[in-house]
Amino acid sequence: MLIRLHKFDITLNYKEGKNMFISDMLSRAYLKEKNVDEQIEKDIHLYVNQIRDRWNVKDYKLKQIEAETSRDINLQDLKKQILEGFPAKRNNLRRNLHEFFTNSVELLIQGDLILKGTKIIIPQTMRKEMLQILHSSHAGIEKSKQRARESIYWPRINKDIEDYVNRCSTCQMHRNSKQKEPLLPVEVPQLPWNTVGLDFSLSKLLFNRRLRDNIPTLKINLKPAIPAMARQELQSRQQKQKVFFDRHAKPCKQDFKKGDKVRVQLKDKWIEGRIHDKHQTRSYWINTDSDQAMYRRNTRFIRHDKSPPAAPAQSNSDSYNPVHSDNDKINPNNHLNKDTLTQSKHSGSPPSHNLLQSHSSASTQKADTQTCRDSPPIQHSHHKTKCGRSIRPPPKLTL
Repeated sequence: MLIRLHKFDITLNYKEGKNMFISDMLSRAYLKEKNVDEQIEKDIHLYVNQIRDRWNVKDYKLKQIEAETSRDINLQDLKKQILEGFPAKRNNLRRNLHEFFTNSVELLIQGDLILKGTKIIIPQTMRKEMLQILHSSHAGIEKSKQRARESIYWPRINKDIEDYVNRCSTCQMHRNSKQKEPLLPVEVPQLPWNTVGLDFSLSKLLFNRRLRDNIPTLKINLKPAIPAMARQELQSRQQKQKVFFDRHAKPCKQDFKKGDKVRVQLKDKWIEGRIHDKHQTRSYWINTDSDQAMYRRNTRFIRHDKSPPAAPAQSNSDSYNPVHSDNDKINPNNHLNKDTLTQSKHSGSPPSHNLLQSHSSASTQKADTQTCRDSPPIQHSHHKTKCGRSIRPPPKLTL
């Protein structure tokens, strides 16, 4: 068409409509429909009815949602605003409707229900029930969000799902283990046998070295004839090990304080407890709520407990006699006098430490203090194993 028009010299002049006595072609070919808004409204109702036909909801539940929606003040204000139309700016809305401004284009009214696209807006009184249904199978946060994203909606629904799943006691008990923390290598000593671990040195420690005796001598005379780069090589090897270990490690950013409510991992479950005291940089003493026993655990096996407090259970303390199997768990003796228990309560060290220390002699007090934390719990004659065998401790451990 453009090539055919090249042979003509066309001049275009603008002419106002009032000066045009013959109307143009588009004005003569107008649409015959009289009420366009009525047809648009019919299309909207048809679309909404198709959505409702695809709902997999029972009639009594729909009636319950409709009844609660009619009682919800905020949703009734929203319904009125949808019929009137949303303003151009959020500040011109009521404060309780600011959360719906972003999705104002998707809001629809179907009978007594309010929809956001194909999702039902749940009233305030039924949101807790919907959270329970979403998390009935104890799915994770993302799976619960995915289920909610398909059918229901309310403002801040993702935040409510996260809080509900994090506060679930069953999910916290069966959570996966935490990621390991970065390696803390020990310091390389300056001299051989400078740091003695579990044994003592012999009379001759190494070749090419003078022995210590009661004659004063310089420190340089005690150095063995070892390679000069030995310490540097040990440090280099240590740093290399730390680099490979820390590839899959993550530092713990949680700070635990005395009295905090936590979950401690025992075997494959996370048990409720409280922080009793701090032992080392990454080690804490924890008193469990289930059996009132003392554990020493690394921060890798400790989490903050976000579950709501449970009602106190009624139990008979006289007949309650837990059986423990962990080696690092310390259970205080039930037959000790009240003065010993009072001293353990107000002491800075763990209760089991003070109980063992109060019954040790003066000559062995230092040795008992060093080994009481790593020794197995003292069992009584009335304790039994999981198989039903009676535990009979040796006489020297019977206090």
